[in-house]
Amino acid sequence: MRKIYASISILLFVCLQSYSQSFTNGFEAATLALDGWSTTGKIVIPSTNGWCGGAATPPSVGAKCAYVSTNPVAATPYAYSTGVVDTLILYRTAAATINVNQSNIQLSFDWKCVGEGSTLLEDAFQVYIIPSAVTVNTNALSPANRVGQIFYNGQAGWQTETMCIDPMLANGGAYRVAFVWFNDGDASAATAPPAIDNVNLTIANPTAVPPCVVNNAPANGSTGVNPCSVTFLWDPSSLGTVPNCNGAGGIAATAYTLFYSATSAVGPWIQVNTNFTSLSITTLAANTQYWWYIAPRNSFNQNTTCSGAVWTFTTGPTPPVTVAPPVLEDVEGCTNWAFNNGGPNAWVRGTATANGGISSIYVSNNGGTSNVYTGTTASVIHAYNSPTGTIPYFDLVSVPSGNCVNLSFDWKAVGESSFDYLDVWIVPTVAAGYVIPASGTQITAAATPHFHQLIREGLKLLLL
Repeated sequence: MRKIYASISILLFVCLQSYSQSFTNGFEAATLALDGWSTTGKIVIPSTNGWCGGAATPPSVGAKCAYVSTNPVAATPYAYSTGVVDTLILYRTAAATINVNQSNIQLSFDWKCVGEGSTLLEDAFQVYIIPSAVTVNTNALSPANRVGQIFYNGQAGWQTETMCIDPMLANGGAYRVAFVWFNDGDASAATAPPAIDNVNLTIANPTAVPPCVVNNAPANGSTGVNPCSVTFLWDPSSLGTVPNCNGAGGIAATAYTLFYSATSAVGPWIQVNTNFTSLSITTLAANTQYWWYIAPRNSFNQNTTCSGAVWTFTTGPTPPVTVAPPVLEDVEGCTNWAFNNGGPNAWVRGTATANGGISSIYVSNNGGTSNVYTGTTASVIHAYNSPTGTIPYFDLVSVPSGNCVNLSFDWKAVGESSFDYLDVWIVPTVAAGYVIPASGTQITAAATPHFHQLIREGLKLLLL
């Protein structure tokens, strides 16, 4: 294995395209399994509750529905034991595939449940869409995958629930619809358990683009904006109106494109895509006017009419570099890093990996697209701050004698033991006579007076 080294030096001064995955089910088969449903929690007569199907309670349509029961063959099967703690899951056996950027996803069902009709999740049910790769059990009930109301209970008669599934929640992948009954076991007075009927999941092509968004920040006409980091914020595009997710309010956006220009209100535009309603851009030009707008898109198309809602702002001067402690360098705005690179691997500043924020400096063999390196060619490359040597990263001259200076940084490096590894050093400034070696040359103690080596092969060394 060829040896590969990397070092950091810190200078020290002193859509789914059809309806094939949709389903409609009214629980009319002889068993839940024949209807395409599975359950967790089995009835052990006479003490344990469970999901079952049949005509124990009048359904909303047809002859049967799904419901919770303590004993489905009892004289009154539509009843449950309130003294048992239960989490019972009724879920669709076959997963439904939802393509990336699919934005017209509708779930509807009929339900009734009295339970413990209070403001707490006591005896009530919830609705989830669970990723197919996850085993369906109580560990699969992530709040991120819950849809609809916080909980359902307090209704003795049939209700119809229709909802548009948030496309950001189910943006690509296969999911199972699940109804989850929670019973807190407090032995309260017996009431009607949940019953579910006529479940419909519709995944279809939308027929309209999402509406334009409302911009929030930077405020229109604002001045003095920090050019090192500008955060653009906007309201999400409308989720539309039920029952078909395709009403007057438009269809939900699954992604957005930021258009910004330093030339004019009509471009030319720099475009940046995101799935979120905020985006940070770093290192804009100082003292410059910018124009910007947001174009939302879904699986139908992008809204191309939003350029009429162009906002503008003007950046201020580049903030001065702070060199006396406390100093924070998060690699998110204006920075003073430079690189001595050579060979297939290179230090870059990019967004392929970060520990907080969106940016970091890392080694890459593809221009920063990803944090990977080539291990078959020897290389030694350096990332160091203060590229001119005139602006140190830390100026400790002003620190009173006897005071402690704490240095911390986030890092990761796997490499290969003593072959491919990361070195971190603190070294003097160029003004003090030190020169960062060229690529291919390592920093060494003999060639570096007043050095401190911080990391070698994953071993953290404490500086005293």
